[in-house]
Amino acid sequence: MNKALVLPIGIGAAGLLLGGLMGGLIGASPVAGLEQQVSQQAASISTLSEKNATLVADAEGHAAAIKEQEDLAADAKSTAETTIAEFRETQRAQTTKLKERETAVASAEKQLARDQKKFDGAVADREANTISSGMYEVGVDVKAGKYKTAGPDGRNPVGCYYAWLSSSESDADILDNNIVNGQAVVTLRKGQFFEIKSCEDFVKQ
Repeated sequence: MNKALVLPIGIGAAGLLLGGLMGGLIGASPVAGLEQQVSQQAASISTLSEKNATLVADAEGHAAAIKEQEDLAADAKSTAETTIAEFRETQRAQTTKLKERETAVASAEKQLARDQKKFDGAVADREANTISSGMYEVGVDVKAGKYKTAGPDGRNPVGCYYAWLSSSESDADILDNNIVNGQAVVTLRKGQFFEIKSCEDFVKQ
């Protein structure tokens, strides 16, 4: 073998080997850096994920609390609305009863007024058609007509006395008279003077 050829070949092989090692070292350095960056980013992502999970949990907790408050508010609103509705219904019922009572009272007052009017009319009519002890001028003090008495009123043991007089004066003449101890009926004519003593009321028939 030619020694001159062996030496350049050996030098070339050594150069190739050294170049390969250097290239490997140079090529390995960027990969390691990338792996470190990826590891750091993964750690950052993990940290962010944890923080995000915490935030999500907090948000869900806040959402649950808000939902609970909303449910309580809705229940309170529903209760208030029900209470108001019941109160208004009670008010309407009371108002209706009050109006019914007012109507009943007004009706009763009207009926009482009618009854009172009838009673007053009956009393006035009875007074206008009833005469008791005293002196009367027929047509002026009393109406002409037929009158009836139940008899003595008990003030005079003799009985019920009545008479027709010539006038209302104390010295008037007695035109006719009578004493009864039971019922009696008399007819009075306009212009007569009629006197009653110790008798129950004479009532116009």
